[in-house]
Amino acid sequence: DDLRILSVNDAAVKHYGYDRELVLRMSLLDIHHPDEGFEVGHLGGEPSEDHAGRTWKHCKADGSTIDVAIFLSHLTYEGQRATLIAAVDITERKAAESRVAYMAHHDALTALPNRIMLLPRMEAMRSELRLHGRGFAVFRSDAGHFKWGHLTTGNPAAAPLCAAAAAIDLARLTIS
Repeated sequence: DDLRILSVNDAAVKHYGYDRELVLRMSLLDIHHPDEGFEVGHLGGEPSEDHAGRTWKHCKADGSTIDVAIFLSHLTYEGQRATLIAAVDITERKAAESRVAYMAHHDALTALPNRIMLLPRMEAMRSELRLHGRGFAVFRSDAGHFKWGHLTTGNPAAAPLCAAAAAIDLARLTIS
């Protein structure tokens, strides 16, 4: 009930970077990100589907924060009620998912939002117009004429050229 860590395996000691003796003096509140403290208190309660595979933030000994998915099971450990928690570091997976989502919505050469982003943004702006009377303008720049740069110099040289052209186009845009 006090969320103390009763035992820890070698893999966790190595991954988190804490000394085993220190870990055994810690509670779950010590490794969870401070923003999650209130929710951590509910881990010792009855098993819940809400906890299965849920993503939490843990703090390592070096001060870095990692994303973990936890899986838990209640049991009796050395005669006392306890919760076995398996934490799986998913930090790299989440970063990769974020990169894929970004790539799906942004142009590879300019890093500007692509056409997939256009409709949701237009709908949001239309809602703002209806609610608050705030107008908006649509600026479209076709970089198709930069295809010659790609064809003659190759993608490594064409990418900065296309990105620079997009930056110039955006710089020309003024809001009155």
